[in-house]
Amino acid sequence: MSPWWSRAAGQLHAIGRLHAQVLGAAAFVPALRSDGIASTLRLDALKAQLRTRVSPWWSRHTLWVDGYQAVSLGEDARPLALSSLHQPCDLASALTALEAVATRPAKRGVHVARVLVGAPFVHYLALPWRPLPRPADWVALARTQFIRDGMGAPDAWRFSVQDDGWGRMRLAAAVPEALCAGIGGICKARGLSLSAIEPGFAHALGRHAARIHDGRIAVVEVEQSTPDAVIAHIGFRRDGGWSGFVALPATAPLPQVLRDATVLCRQDEPEHTYVMAPLALHMDAAHWPGAQWLPLPWCPHA
Repeated sequence: MSPWWSRAAGQLHAIGRLHAQVLGAAAFVPALRSDGIASTLRLDALKAQLRTRVSPWWSRHTLWVDGYQAVSLGEDARPLALSSLHQPCDLASALTALEAVATRPAKRGVHVARVLVGAPFVHYLALPWRPLPRPADWVALARTQFIRDGMGAPDAWRFSVQDDGWGRMRLAAAVPEALCAGIGGICKARGLSLSAIEPGFAHALGRHAARIHDGRIAVVEVEQSTPDAVIAHIGFRRDGGWSGFVALPATAPLPQVLRDATVLCRQDEPEHTYVMAPLALHMDAAHWPGAQWLPLPWCPHA
């Protein structure tokens, strides 16, 4: 069984460290082998031990930003600090909100920050297969696809492309260059070492790697992009690779949104569907019994 989701999350999450390269191994996602669940459990046990050793000279910070808020998250995904964007979906307001929730450590030491980015500040693209010899060629293809999708000029965006096997479509992500630069400046001013700027879909995918089984599947990640708007990122997989991706406003029940995505991406009906959504939306599970519901890692789990 191929650890495609671990590679995708690991390779997309490092946008904040590399400008335009196909990324390497996952730093935050354990490789999934035949004993993938056991490996994840061992990693969780190690993390639990580290959390009990609180030190003013070592800390790890996780920040989330989307179209209406920035949040500093605790280990259990509960918000430690929250700041609303003065103007929804505005990049400058997002940086101001992030600056408000990013706290300076009490003492100098090793203090690492990871920033998770949600809609509308990240765009995903499914790239058609091309026999391209160099990673930079895939980035160029992503930039071209960005223009074809009507997203405007790509110069103001930072791209990363998932590495994958020969003959398979690849998943790319784009984050505004100004947001990446601003996050880097905030972390430096706060005495934090920026480890990654990670797209929300890729992060959630990696966190649930052990629960997702490849095949002809759909992976749906649902985000509250503004107080009044919900967006669904929907990726399709077939024959061990990505076969389509689309982001749609969730103005209808999620099963209907998935049917619309299936038509738009010209996909067969998936054999199984995984839905990563806030717990508040899990009440819809009774109306969609064929889907497996998973919590979003940046939302409280209880």
